[in-house]
Amino acid sequence: MFSFFEKNIKKRLFSDYLKGGGLSLNDLSPAVSRQIVDIMHRQACMAAKKSHEPTVSASKNIVSSAAWGTIYCLLGPSKLLEMDPGFQDIIEKIETELLTADSESDAQCNIYQQVFAILLDTSHCHPEVSAIVESEQ
Repeated sequence: MFSFFEKNIKKRLFSDYLKGGGLSLNDLSPAVSRQIVDIMHRQACMAAKKSHEPTVSASKNIVSSAAWGTIYCLLGPSKLLEMDPGFQDIIEKIETELLTADSESDAQCNIYQQVFAILLDTSHCHPEVSAIVESEQ
């Protein structure tokens, strides 16, 4: 039951971050939202265990990364830059994290890659993002 409450907190945080990109949870199917929340929860638990800190402390960075990865994937880098040129740093970080993982174990630890895998598999990616990912494969 405690896990249920933790997931709801992460879902609310995720929703708040999405609003920063002009999006909401309604821009994702319920199944996709649930998958992303599950990934965030697993990642936060792993990070908390590894760093010997409470899950809540580790959650904020994980949720932020997952949300920005989702925003990037749904809108594409051009739209993000059009919204705010200051997002360039975020775009570069996401692209670096997304495109530089070398092994399967890296992909399992990289929140961006996990979120992208879900969004690509469910056709939630902006065509510009899909082209970037395809060009790197």
